Amino acid sequence: MTLVVAEMGACHDGSLDKAVHLIETAKVCGADVVKAQYWEAETHAARRHAPDYLEIYRRYQVPLEWLPILRAECDKVAVAFGCSVSEAAHVPLVAPHVEYLKIPSFESQDLALTRACRYSGRSLLISFGGGQYPTCGTAEMQEYHLLCVAGYPTHLHELNLNMFRLEQWDGFSDHSGDIRVGAWAVMAGAQIIEAHLKLQSTDPKNPDAGPHALEPTAFKLYVDNIRDAELALGDGVRKVQPSEEKYLKYRVMA
Repeated sequence: MTLVVAEMGACHDGSLDKAVHLIETAKVCGADVVKAQYWEAETHAARRHAPDYLEIYRRYQVPLEWLPILRAECDKVAVAFGCSVSEAAHVPLVAPHVEYLKIPSFESQDLALTRACRYSGRSLLISFGGGQYPTCGTAEMQEYHLLCVAGYPTHLHELNLNMFRLEQWDGFSDHSGDIRVGAWAVMAGAQIIEAHLKLQSTDPKNPDAGPHALEPTAFKLYVDNIRDAELALGDGVRKVQPSEEKYLKYRVMA
């Protein structure tokens, strides 16, 4: 069964109540994991060479004290909790509160961060965009490599889902905002799908509330399409299907 990750990003608008609402909404929509993002604004802006984003990073920064609250809410509604980290020093702060750690595409080549995550005792998701490829993992932990295109939104002609046939990827981090794409990625071979979720009340001026993020009704359809794709794929065993049985008498045998 495909693991569906609902990425809340900054769509909480800096409100803990909205963050909790995003968790509740993700559960209703059928997600298996809800993922937040943790950073410290000043170092995050400096590491990403993005001084113009400093005020945005400050506005939407998730306080560390939110994490146990969000984890408790995830436990309450029976979804797993994950969180992105962007610095190695943050891993021991975040890891006790989550089941999944995530390394974003922009940090996927940070070896110190990757090493810290690999030895955190948590399952690890790593996105690779911009033509990047995974580094070697360890046999001792669950590490999953997600193909992504780090463009917001990603256009259909940029998805390049044939990469699943040509190379080994565990999943797809989707920034298309198209309700069909998760199902397409599953048909191509993805076992994990990550997509952005926003609320109808998320501030439209929020950068994470752009066309790459899905409102609840669309996110529910997105997940439903993935589950339909799983049904269509079946178990891969060649056999007589129930709808064929009554027609078997018409077979012409040599």
